Amino acid sequence: MMRRESVVASTPTMPLAAIKMAPPMDATPAPTMTAAQQQVPSAKPSAAASGASTTTKLVPGGGSSGSGAVARIGRGAAELRQMYVKTGTVTQASGSAFISLSGTKVLCSVHGPRPLPTITGDAVSELGIIKCEFRVARFAELGVRRGGEKFSEERSEEKELGLLLAQSLEVAVCLRSFPKSIVDVNILVVEDDGSVLSAACIAASLALADAGIEMYDLVTACTVSKSPSGTLLVDPDHKEEQNQKGGLMLSYTPSIGEITQMCLFGQLSQADINDSIAMCIDACTKLSALMSEVLASTISNNRTE
Repeated sequence: MMRRESVVASTPTMPLAAIKMAPPMDATPAPTMTAAQQQVPSAKPSAAASGASTTTKLVPGGGSSGSGAVARIGRGAAELRQMYVKTGTVTQASGSAFISLSGTKVLCSVHGPRPLPTITGDAVSELGIIKCEFRVARFAELGVRRGGEKFSEERSEEKELGLLLAQSLEVAVCLRSFPKSIVDVNILVVEDDGSVLSAACIAASLALADAGIEMYDLVTACTVSKSPSGTLLVDPDHKEEQNQKGGLMLSYTPSIGEITQMCLFGQLSQADINDSIAMCIDACTKLSALMSEVLASTISNNRTE
């Protein structure tokens, strides 16, 4: 995981009316996959407070090829990897979601809201709090990729990623709907094959909606990497991140049209940054429609139960 050199965040100026879940967006259903679907251990329907049931969605990679030649197997420079999504995977949680982007697999569980601990003399905020705990499984090869750094240094990066994730999500959550309370968002990276923070943001957004937390919009995210040849690559994998000259991670709320988080790392020119932002927003818009389909399917299944 590359160290971030700068972070820029913007918040919506005029939120939309709070909703339990973002309404499904108009989108053409994704075509049926011809390749074998990624297998994920089955899970019982969630016993969450929201009553959300298990829903799966397999999305084939799509998109136009990017500018310049790029040696990518099976997809173009602006093409996303195959995405598998499943909600309600953790029965003990208020809401949960699992996402697989080819070799990157992330599980998110949401617990709460729960009352904030009261401490004498401390001011209590009238707004709720989003707390994100980011963990990488020891078998996800994070230590190997980072050159065998010490465990304390790995935990330091996980804490940083947790803070970035919380900042990405909190502007899309109606914090006034659970005053003086806290919602815990727990991320577990099962496998790391690149674009981990983007995948975690998508999983967390779906898990919050699955838990029935009021949100202004879904939060989508995408990462763009600059290859040694200068080509901008959407949704880079582990090898592409290892060889990159620089990159950008962006989280976005398509309905509101706001960037909630942007992380820059490595060397990128102003033109590269502008192009990367445009590519990320385009990918996030496509992902948002697919995420809405999954949640709409969840609601439909709940009504038939």
